[in-house]
Parts: sequence; C-alpha cells; structure tokens
Amino acid sequence: MADGQREVLEGTPAPAQRHAAAETIAGGPLQEEGPGSLEPLRNGLIASLALIAVVMILMCSYASAFGKVSPHDISFAVAAPQAVADQLDASPALDVRQVDDLAAARRAVEHRDVYGALAFTNADSATLLVASGGSRSVQTALVQVGQRFAAASGTTLTVTDLAPTSSGNPSGTIEFYAIVFLAIGSALGATVLGRVLGTVRNLRHMGWRVGFLMFFTGLLSLAATVFVDGVYGALAGHPVPLFGVLWGYTTAICLACTGVASRFGTLASIVLTLTLTILGNPSAGGPVGRPLLNDFYAALTPYFPHGGGLSVLRGVQYFDGRGIASGVVCLVVWAGVGLLLLAGAAFRTGLRTGAAATAPTTGQPPTSG
Repeated sequence: MADGQREVLEGTPAPAQRHAAAETIAGGPLQEEGPGSLEPLRNGLIASLALIAVVMILMCSYASAFGKVSPHDISFAVAAPQAVADQLDASPALDVRQVDDLAAARRAVEHRDVYGALAFTNADSATLLVASGGSRSVQTALVQVGQRFAAASGTTLTVTDLAPTSSGNPSGTIEFYAIVFLAIGSALGATVLGRVLGTVRNLRHMGWRVGFLMFFTGLLSLAATVFVDGVYGALAGHPVPLFGVLWGYTTAICLACTGVASRFGTLASIVLTLTLTILGNPSAGGPVGRPLLNDFYAALTPYFPHGGGLSVLRGVQYFDGRGIASGVVCLVVWAGVGLLLLAGAAFRTGLRTGAAATAPTTGQPPTSG
C-alpha cells in the first residue's frame, strides 16, 4: 500500500506537495512570522508610522508653544498716580496692581508676587524693577513696555535688575534645558530599571526599589549639578540646595513613571513619558516664560513637574527660596501618586504570590489514614 493511502486510512492527511514546494521557494516553513511572511514588513511599517507620528506631534507641540509668542497679562506692580496705572493697565501685555511706594514695589518683585514693577521717584523720573532670573524673555518684554511708556510720557527711566542671571548663563535658559533632559533621563531610567530589576513582589521589596531609584536619581542629579554648575558655572547660588532641588524633581518623575508601570504596565509608562515630553516640556515655558505662552500651555504649567521643578529651581537660585510653595506641592503630588500606585501594585502582587504558594496545600483533598 502506498504511503499516501496508508495515511488516509489512518486518519492523517497526506502532505501537500504544493505547500512543500512553496516552503522550499520561501526558504522555510510558511508560518505567520517565518521566512517568506509579510508580517515583519507590516510590523516595520506600523512602527515607522508610529514613530513619525510621535515626532510630528512633538514638533507641533513645541511650535505651538514657542513659535508665535506674545506677552499677555504679565503681573506688574505700579507705584504711581492712578492715571499712570490706568494707562499701563490698558496694555494687554500687563496685569497691573498698585502698590504704595518703591519699597513695596521692590518687595513684590523679590517675593515673586509680580514679574516687574514701575515706581515714580518724582514727577518726571521712574524706576523699572525687573528680575531676569525669573524669566529673561519676560524681563525683555517689560523693558520694552517701560521704554515705550517713558518715550511717550517724557519720563526718565532707570532699569534695575533685582535678580540678575549668572555670567555663565546670561539668557537664563540653561536651567530649563537641565529640567528637560533630567525629565527624559528620569522617565527612561524608571522604565529601564523596571525591566532590569523586575516586578515589585511585596511591600518590603517596594522599599528596596524606592531606595534604589532614589540612589539613581541622586547620582543623576549630582552629575547634572557638577556639569551645569561646576563646569559651566551656569547656575547661581550654592550648589547644595540646587542639587537638592534637582534630586527632588528627578525623584518625583521617576516615582511617577515607576508607579504607573507597576500598576498599569510598561505601555502606560511609555504613554506617560510621551505626555511629559509633549506637554510637560513646552508648558514649563523655559526660554519664553509663562506669560508669553498661549493660554493652553500656560494653564498646564502648574500641573506638570517640569513647571513645578523649574519654578523651585529659579526660586532657590535667584529669590532666596521665595515663591516655591506651589512648585514643591506639584512635585510632592507627582511623587506621592507614584508611591501610592507602586504600593498598590506591590500589595496586590504580594497577595497573589501568597495565594499561589498556599494553593497546592490547601487545595489538595485530605488523605485517609
């Protein structure tokens, strides 16, 4: 009896000769992802289109935030007659509030209640107070407004910078880029370390993981402080509190990404990282300052760690720690949510592990004596 007839009689189908020939031509079995399949090409095209979409979204986000900026509603103190205050308040660039005198105007700027102030010292002379450390672009916009007003009113204007930037960072933008790249490093570090160190098994293991993450963010922040301040001399102020700010900032982002990854998976952590990059970076303002951003990005500034971290960093550098409360709260909330998610994931994993360990013994029927 022929082999094909024997296999048919036994219930086994005979080999398809044309299928075997196709496998020979393809160089291997015609599996879904094997040689000769279009599956790798399709996956490559999907991945390429996804990466292009991400890049285009990044370009659109940054172009929308920084491409066409204009000053609007800059908080500004005025120690001058009511007519002068009303004239300045008519400008859409300013949000004017009146103060009593030059000392009150100076105090408002130094405490970060306003971005700048104008105080008349006599009938035909005034002092414009600015703080380039708060935002160089906002300071430039205020000087332009002040000069136009002085030229129109015949007033002699003196400009005083109460919080000047350092000689190594005259534009005041290096701290913004430090915030941006530390955010990327923290988010990527959380993702990579999560894959390398594995699942958080229980609450005790969670404590070890948090300690290791803080060790990582500490080293990252130390390297950034040494590079930006020690090598370039770009940051003003003592390096120890600056290191502390960067450490708290990177820890908040790292814990947030770790908590999301532990509770919802690596894909959710990647989505969070992209969101931080697409919306968090431009909403911090950085090179243009929050009062120059459009309403959408300006509204996001207080809620992303980038805006909070940059505000705290500039407050410590240029304003003796004033005006940092909202930024600290922002970072604490991000870190706290990350810790809660991580603790919940660790607790659930611990319960499942314990149940799996006891299942073989509790689930067996009792043996007879």
